[in-house]
Amino acid sequence: MHKFNLVENAKDSLSHAIEHLGPVNQNSTGDWKRIIVDLAHVVELLVKELLRRIHPAFVFNNIDKYPSNEAFTVGADLAFTRLQKIGDISFSDADIKAVKSAREKRNEIEHFEFSIENHEAKVLVGQVLSFILKFAKEELELEWKSLYFKE
Repeated sequence: MHKFNLVENAKDSLSHAIEHLGPVNQNSTGDWKRIIVDLAHVVELLVKELLRRIHPAFVFNNIDKYPSNEAFTVGADLAFTRLQKIGDISFSDADIKAVKSAREKRNEIEHFEFSIENHEAKVLVGQVLSFILKFAKEELELEWKSLYFKE
């Protein structure tokens, strides 16, 4: 049996995204696609993990269906809203914009056509990666930066 909890799942997706980060200007369209999809996945899993730590029912769209494995979990928008209202967590406008951009680009990738300029991809990935590392450390006490980057 293979099993990941939310944090392990997020860490695996982060590792996969970082594996696709190559030398500057060397990333292919496929690399950017994987990186963006993986990073959007990491964000969603980490905000769900913080909701789970507040109370596991908050991970579910309909909290009355907790603890059903058949109930739908929240999307990133609702997770962010719950964290702000229930968890008293504040997000900067820049963080909200970066996360929203990553989700929108991920939706293009998964549900329609996808295009991105190299500069746009670099900026988006940098902003989302920065959010992930900061959120993981400040809200979940996960020191991931040192695992992936030399200081």
